[in-house]
Order: sequence, then structure tokens, then C-alpha cells
Amino acid sequence: METEDIPNAIEATHGAFFGSGLDFFTCEALAIAKIDRKSLALEPALYERKWFDYRRLHPTMATYLLAHHFNIAYGRMMSEAFDHKKRFMAAFKGKDVMAAREVKSFWKLRQKIDDAGIRYDFFCRKAMEWCMINGWRQPPRPSHVNTNDEMTIWILNQWDEERRAKIQWAQDKHFAASNWCGAPDQAAYEQYLLEQIMSKPLPHYALHAALYVYDALRIETAIAKLPAAAVDAAIQFERDR
Repeated sequence: METEDIPNAIEATHGAFFGSGLDFFTCEALAIAKIDRKSLALEPALYERKWFDYRRLHPTMATYLLAHHFNIAYGRMMSEAFDHKKRFMAAFKGKDVMAAREVKSFWKLRQKIDDAGIRYDFFCRKAMEWCMINGWRQPPRPSHVNTNDEMTIWILNQWDEERRAKIQWAQDKHFAASNWCGAPDQAAYEQYLLEQIMSKPLPHYALHAALYVYDALRIETAIAKLPAAAVDAAIQFERDR
């Protein structure tokens, strides 16, 4: 991971938020100062499982991003369930999650989400939704989410339904077909797309979107890995538009 990729990739993909401009060395120092070695040792394996848009981010930066989405979902639940005026309430005091009392809980929650390969915004939104469905009187703390297996299973099922309904596309331009450089995470994204495309009832429509709408898949990969009928139909669909 290049040092300059950290702030550039995250702000281009997710927009600016508190902590999004930190450099690699600051992120590294914060992680060493705040997080125990056992938790830090889990990070390398998570890079191969987390959602693609987070694979180029330092774990500290990813935790800031999670806190950002957790706060949005937290405020939305406060607004919808209790008082519209509370929609801007945050889940912790101050703006810096790495200085918050619950920093370790947020870090562990982020690792749990990464292990499942789910987007942070989706997970946080669904966690609050589960709480409302089940009559919670307050939004959950990150520790509550970490230890609630019933909630986790429900969110995982919701994510599976979301993926079956429509392909989830990576937003980081690193994964655009036009930026292909043979990186392992790009190859993993291509394999994910191939599996998603072929899981659809009409794969040529999904393939068309990958090739011509989202610039997500290289045509040579499609020709080499997918049935010729699907590739031909996708190309013809583009010609007929």
C-alpha cells in the first residue's frame, strides 16, 4: 500500500470525514498506541476478506470510516425512533474515535465486519434497523453489536439478499477495469464479479453492466472465463442501445 494512497483513495471513494486526511505514519502510530497486539495481529488476514473498497486502507483509517457510518446510523435511529431533533447525535463524545473511551470496541466491530466482507454503511444501518424491529429503546453501543449473535446472523442474511438482488460494485477507482495493473486485490475483485454475474438469471445483462456501465471487468477476462453466449449477448446488447 503506497503512503499517498491512504487519504487519496478514501476521500475519492467515500468523501471527506474526520480523520480521512491522516497519513500512513500517523495511522500506524495511533494503532500501536491504542490497540493491543493480539488485535493488530488479526489485520493481515482481514485484507483478503474485507469489502474491496477498504482493502487499500490502513486499519486505523478504516476504523475512522466505520465510526463515521456508525454515527450516521446512530443519529438516524435516534431521529426515527425517538426525536427528529436528535438526528445529529453521535455515538461517542468528541469527533475522534481513536481518542474515544470505546475505541477498542469500535476497532473490534470493524474487524468483525471486515471478516464478513460487508460494507460499513450497510452493516451499521442494518444493526440499527434490527434494534428498532426488536423494540430497543436506545441505539446499540459497538460492544452490544459485537456480542449479539442474533443480530449478526440477521445482518448477514440481509447482506446475502442484497447481493442476490443486485451486484455490489466497488467504488474505489483502483478496481476499475481501465486501471488494471494485475494487483492481487484486482484479481480477487474480478473473480468476485465473475461469480456474481453467473449467479444471475440473465447473466448477459449483469455482464453488460460490468463491461460498459461500471468499467468493472476487462473484456478479455469475460471472454476467457464466461460462456461465449453470455459475452456475445452482452456485446450485442451494447450495440443495440
